[in-house]
Amino acid sequence: MALVIFLIALVDAAGVLAYVPMRFVSPTLPPSTWPLNRLPLSTLIHSSGSADVSGSADILAVQAAQQTWNSQNTSYFSFATATTSSAAQVNDSDGINAIVWDESGSFFAPADTTLSATVIRVDLSTGVTQDADVVFNGVAALWSASSPTPSGRYDIQAAATHEMGHVAGLDHNPVLTASLSPFLPPASQTARVLASDDRRGLAFLYPETMGQSGFT
Repeated sequence: MALVIFLIALVDAAGVLAYVPMRFVSPTLPPSTWPLNRLPLSTLIHSSGSADVSGSADILAVQAAQQTWNSQNTSYFSFATATTSSAAQVNDSDGINAIVWDESGSFFAPADTTLSATVIRVDLSTGVTQDADVVFNGVAALWSASSPTPSGRYDIQAAATHEMGHVAGLDHNPVLTASLSPFLPPASQTARVLASDDRRGLAFLYPETMGQSGFT
């Protein structure tokens, strides 16, 4: 049996405590993680990217966000270099970890101001993550890959860094300075940088010593 869950990034600011691993079955059982044979984790970005950004700057921003997580040397988790395709789509049962922009309102409901969401599929009998798709709201939000981020727009790399934390297996973090904080203000690039709490969370889920031979 599997579970599908939506994890969202909001737009305000408030908060308080520590990294939170995703636990779908029971708070007493191990958290949900990717198996070793799926790592480095492959992702597929829709080649259209964001309608608000010209060229490939949006794709590069997502890849930069993934590299931020890859740079942590206390964890064996990593992303493979993301590829692009016009076939990328939200489908939690295809085993393809897609990253797309919803420019038509097909995913987010009308008037939904959620900036982005990650759809996770987990095997409830094992806690193993099977699929994770990321969707950016291209209807309710204006996006940017520029530095500094223009007023009234949202930074792609910051939002992507947040969502890649969900993909790895971390839930929202009440610490306001964490990338996994559920709040991203307009023009803010703070979430581009992982806080120590984000790094501790990744190391908890995928400790470096357990990434050696024989661990699955």
